[in-house]
Amino acid sequence: MAEQPPVETRGSGFDAFGDGGHDEVVVAGPRWLAVTLEGLDRVLRVLLTVFMAVMLVAALTQVFVRYAVTTTLIGPEEVARYMMLAGTFLAIPVLAKSRNHIAVDALAHYLPGPRSRLWLERLILLVEIVFLAIFSWYAAVVVHDVYASGGFSAGLQVPSYIPMLPLVLGGVLGLLVTVALLFQTFYASDRALLVPTAEEAGS
Repeated sequence: MAEQPPVETRGSGFDAFGDGGHDEVVVAGPRWLAVTLEGLDRVLRVLLTVFMAVMLVAALTQVFVRYAVTTTLIGPEEVARYMMLAGTFLAIPVLAKSRNHIAVDALAHYLPGPRSRLWLERLILLVEIVFLAIFSWYAAVVVHDVYASGGFSAGLQVPSYIPMLPLVLGGVLGLLVTVALLFQTFYASDRALLVPTAEEAGS
């Protein structure tokens, strides 16, 4: 018997509105794609946790040194900024997969049925793809310009372009994740994608 692709509920990496949607079951697509997305999500979540912990330790170290030792360290403050920058932009693919970004969902509640809602979700994903593609391109241009300038940070003397790499990485990963989510909406048949809820079936 052929292996069936994994099944996800709405709102678990698929629902563009993050409210559970009107559909109960969604076929997620090829298992390798679902496993890849899940693995990437877990790795990024671990990294984000590490970044937050390092940022907290760096900030507390700076405060302790400033008020307890009455001196100032440049390094911890710079590390905290880098961790905040990396955490902010590497969170893009995590938010894209979990559908926890800001979205206007008022229109979805007025659509006549699940098929209309599905196409609205696809439209939203397409808009996200265009935005992330433009963002990634301009982020790459900015990082290239900073790299070409050959500058270094004032405190740790780190090449200035290195702390900016998460802009490009986060944008590109977010773009790939969103493309994968859009692909998933077309992978399954309409019958699998548009399973009505009990409330809709009884109406």
